[in-house]
Amino acid sequence: NVNTLFLRKDGTLIAGTSTGGLLLVASDNTAHQMAVDLSGAGEVRKMAEDSQEHLWIAAENGVYCYDGKCVTTFMRDIAGIRVYSICTDRAGNVYVGTANRGLYRKQGDQFVHVDATGNAPVPALYADHEGHILVGFDGKGFAVYNPLTGELNMNPYFNHEVELPKSKVYAIAEDGINNVWLGLSEKGIFKHSLSSSGFHYMGYKA
Repeated sequence: NVNTLFLRKDGTLIAGTSTGGLLLVASDNTAHQMAVDLSGAGEVRKMAEDSQEHLWIAAENGVYCYDGKCVTTFMRDIAGIRVYSICTDRAGNVYVGTANRGLYRKQGDQFVHVDATGNAPVPALYADHEGHILVGFDGKGFAVYNPLTGELNMNPYFNHEVELPKSKVYAIAEDGINNVWLGLSEKGIFKHSLSSSGFHYMGYKA
């Protein structure tokens, strides 16, 4: 089964599978298994690409970096951790969200915990145009993390139609004019527009 799709900067489309493998989509009806050793990874959940065009893979049992030739493994030594999401910013920094240990940030050759996120599940990450990391929590809403200051601003947006601080944010995107879009479990889609205050809501009003 295919869990995720990722479009690389060179236009290559890669599929991550539930068995820990990667597929290179070669045409409209052809995909080939990639020769990338992800032994013991479990299911592939998300992918990202850094400024050096290395492919980062968030898998069930750890984080993997593929440089085109070799695979380097991270976070396998953290007992009980379950990796959930991943993103990179324009500076090449790598961030990992987990299902049970909050947010991690790569420093040097290791990943360090962002203490302000505690053990909260982080199913969604996105690096915005200002270099901030947008963090989606499972049941605790949304936050903006500033890598320069270390500040985590919890639920900075307000909407009277839904209780955002208790929402499950499973998807985050930013469009071409820097509006922020949130996909919420069972509650629809939110758009935070820079041209007006608050969110625009599309979905079921629970």
